[in-house]
Parts: sequence; C-alpha cells; structure tokens
Amino acid sequence: MKNPFLNREEKKARTGPAYKRSKVQEKESAKRIGGRQISGSGKGWKKGDTEIPNLARLECKSTAADSFRVTKGMFDTLEIAGRLAGQLPIMDIEFIDAKQVVLDAYCVIKRKDLYDLLERLTDAEGQNSGASNGSVRGTKPIGYDPL
Repeated sequence: MKNPFLNREEKKARTGPAYKRSKVQEKESAKRIGGRQISGSGKGWKKGDTEIPNLARLECKSTAADSFRVTKGMFDTLEIAGRLAGQLPIMDIEFIDAKQVVLDAYCVIKRKDLYDLLERLTDAEGQNSGASNGSVRGTKPIGYDPL
C-alpha cells in the first residue's frame, strides 16, 4: 500500500501574469494609499497585503481572466484580521492583460463600511466648510484616479 503523502504531485509552479503581478501590486497599493505592506502577508495569522494603521486593511488580488469571484469566506477572513487591528477590510482587485498591464481596478468594501466612510467624509466636509447640515454639495469632486 502506497503512502499518499509521499507520492504527492509537485505543486504547479505559479508563473501566470496574476502571480507575477502580485508583489508589484502590493507595493503600488501601499504607496497609493500612503500605507505600508504587511510583511509575511497571507502566511499564518497575517491576513491582508497592505494597511493604513487604524484605518484600512487591503487584500490585493489580480486576474488575467474576465471575472474574479469574491466569496464571503474570503472577505470574512480579511474582516476578522482587519477588525482585530481596528481597520476596515477592503479587497483591491485588478484586471490585467498577459503582459501584466492593469486594464481596470475595483475595490470591494462592505456596504455598512462604505456608508460609515461617506458619513465621516460628509461630517468632515461640513466642519471644514462651516455648513451646519453636513452637506457636501458644491464641493470639489475627489480627484479622478482611473486605477
């Protein structure tokens, strides 16, 4: 009788464009948000790839496919790590081509967290402009960054 643990197939080498792009994406994400990379991310209890301490924890994903599936389990894992550190969990998903060029990018955030962020922005804008109702009408739009 053969021992199945001794006859395991070698893991396929991770050589696709998404795998090659992952470390670059993490560095770019940290720089873009003014945060830092999480060392050893994805290993053991360290979940998430980049963070802004006391604000947000991002899990960076990229794909060369036309779609990317986000499961509740994936988000729950990120959320536990983020909430324990006092951070909002956010998934940063890039769609890339075979040459690792970013075609488009999206962030996934829980609806409640989005509403909380929008409320904070509205309240902060109201304090800065002197508006009593917290309205952000008439303010300049947030800078457009396509990626």
